[in-house]
This record gives sequence, structure tokens and C-alpha cells, in this order.
Amino acid sequence: MTVTTPGGTSNGESFAYSDSLPPKLVAVTPQSARTGDTIVIFGCKVNRARSVAFGRRYCRPRLVPCSGGER
Repeated sequence: MTVTTPGGTSNGESFAYSDSLPPKLVAVTPQSARTGDTIVIFGCKVNRARSVAFGRRYCRPRLVPCSGGER
């Protein structure tokens, strides 16, 4: 990767970009729940989830868009 400005072009730095990187979990709330409870998962690329597993139990995620200026 390089950056170019009117003053010239920077030295190069290694940089890798991929749309296929796996999701990264940051936080889950609450810390425990029962069947039927709502669980909120925070992380990167979790909006693309097709399934969520709690041990051997799978559930289908329901996407709730963020409000405000989140990206």
C-alpha cells in the first residue's frame, strides 16, 4: 500500500484485504440465558451470520440494524 499526495508517494507497506475473513466476536450480552431469551452479539462481520451455535445448539440469527452512525 502507498499513499500519494501532491508532495509525492510514500514508501510501500504490506496490506492484505479480504471480504472472506471470518467474523470476530467482541462481546455477548447477557452472559447467560435460557431457551427463548434474546442474546445480543457484538463484533465484526457478524451481520453476515447464517447461524449461531451455543455449544451443540444452533439458532438462526435475527439481524437488527444498528442505530446512529455505526458502520
